[in-house]
Amino acid sequence: MLLTIVLKNLRHALLCLLPGLCGIALFSIVLAVSRTECNLFGFFILPMLIGIGMNYGIFIVQQQIHHSETHPSKAVIATALSTLAGFGALIVAQHKVLFILGLGAFVGVLGAIAVSILILPALLKPKTRTPGSFVAATVLLLLLLPGCRAPSIHYTTAPATRVSGKQVEHAGVYRGELPFRTLVVQGKERCRVVILSDMGIKFVDMEITPQTITVYFKAGAIPKRAVGDFARFYTAWAFNKESHDLSRKGEKMSYHPGAKELLWVTAP
Repeated sequence: MLLTIVLKNLRHALLCLLPGLCGIALFSIVLAVSRTECNLFGFFILPMLIGIGMNYGIFIVQQQIHHSETHPSKAVIATALSTLAGFGALIVAQHKVLFILGLGAFVGVLGAIAVSILILPALLKPKTRTPGSFVAATVLLLLLLPGCRAPSIHYTTAPATRVSGKQVEHAGVYRGELPFRTLVVQGKERCRVVILSDMGIKFVDMEITPQTITVYFKAGAIPKRAVGDFARFYTAWAFNKESHDLSRKGEKMSYHPGAKELLWVTAP
């Protein structure tokens, strides 16, 4: 609203938002293509990308509509290069939080500056429909479509069955970065497992037997690989506590199907 009042044009205000939105879309594409898991801290970078992209967009839009003889585009490029250098250094970090912050900022700012310099000027000149403007609009559409898909929530069609037995509550960490809580109802032949975030948001609801795993609920943000990891751990925990993949030290039980620890829980 404020941007529309300042620019006195709704279309120009919306165009100022495009660089940031396209930066977020490009970040989503990179995550999908590289199959990189985005943790919670990856979403913290999104408001920053909107702000940086809007800043670039305002400078370019003002330059185009007022036909300024100065060259703010050069200042925008210089600012973007310094931002890319600063956040790009975080990509080589071994810590996953720093890595995802660096990757998100680097890719997002790169997309925002590309849209600001290459696409915005073409969109601000509707009377000169050159092949370049057609290419710019096509690239813009391809960037926005993958980034607009919202995470889905999958429900199974099978009704949940009631399991009676001993109730246990666990607290642990998955892959060294995702804290979780688990509510387990352990029966003689089956086990009901509900995985929650540390704030109580339900991630997964499943029923486990020695032969089968039935998932009644899976949040769209949780990858299927994580569901499989939790299912295999609780299958071993409930029905095969002598498994070589489990180790216990005091109240801590670790699950390490490979060389590294995959997850651990406090197991009273």
